[in-house]
Amino acid sequence: MTRVAGADETALPGDPSTGDEPGKEGRRTETLYYRVARTLIAEIDDGTHPTGSVLPGEMELTRRFGVSRHTVREALRRLEDLGLIRRRTRTGTEVLGPRRPSPYQLSLTTTRELLAYLGETTLHVHETGPADPAALAAYLPEAEAAGWWRIATFRTAPDGTPVSWTDIYIPGRYRGIIDRIGATETSFYRLLEQEFGETVENIVQELSATALGGEIAEILERRAGSPALRIARCFHNPLGTLIEIAVSVYPEDRFRYVLSLHRNQAGHSA
Repeated sequence: MTRVAGADETALPGDPSTGDEPGKEGRRTETLYYRVARTLIAEIDDGTHPTGSVLPGEMELTRRFGVSRHTVREALRRLEDLGLIRRRTRTGTEVLGPRRPSPYQLSLTTTRELLAYLGETTLHVHETGPADPAALAAYLPEAEAAGWWRIATFRTAPDGTPVSWTDIYIPGRYRGIIDRIGATETSFYRLLEQEFGETVENIVQELSATALGGEIAEILERRAGSPALRIARCFHNPLGTLIEIAVSVYPEDRFRYVLSLHRNQAGHSA
C-alpha cells in the first residue's frame, strides 16, 4: 500500500499547502489530495494508466494511498479539472490522456521580462529555515552566508501544472517577510520593494544541466533522475549588493529558454 503521510486535509484546487502557525523557525506544508493527484498525474504521463484505460475505483485508491474516500474524490476532481480523466457513474473513470507540454518561453532581452514570468506563475512555499552555508559557497563568503535563510518553493502554471522548484536564499535581515511569501500574489522582489525599498537592478544567471532528486521529482511530477534545466539567479540592487539568490530547476518539457541576440548597430572594432 502506498500510504500518504499526514492527517486528512482538504484545500482548494491549485493550492497545495496548508500553512503552519506563523513565527516558527521552520515551516513545512502539504495537502493529502494534492499528493495523491500528483502521483496519479505522473502515472498517466508515464503510461502506467494509458489513454482509454479505466483508473482503479475509489475504494481501491483509498486502500492504496491510505486516505479517505473524500481525499480520493478531491484528487480525482483535480485530474478532471485538468482534462486528464472523465468520470462516469457506471463505467468508471476513463483516462483521456497525459497533459500536453506547456513550456514557458523566456526572452532575456530585459530584466522586466524575467520579472513578468515570475509574476504570472503561482508560488507555493514547501519549507523554510536557516540556509546551509555550503549551498551558498559559490556565491558568498562563508561568514556572510551564515546569516542567510532558505525558502524552498515550487511554482505552478495557471492550470496547476508544476513548472519549477526554486530554493530562494535571502539575507537574515529580510526574514521578517518570509511568512508573506506565497501567502499573497505579491512576488518576493515586490515584497522587498514594499517593505525595505529594495529594487532589482541586475540579475546574473548561470545555466547548467542537472537531474531531479527524489522529493523534488515527486513535487514536479517526474521520475527521480529525470533531466532538468538548472538556473541560478543572483539579484542585485542598484548599488550592486546581492539581495537574493534563487536556484531553480525545470523539468525538460516544462520550460523553454529563448535568448535573443541583437547585432550592435554602432559597429565594432577589429
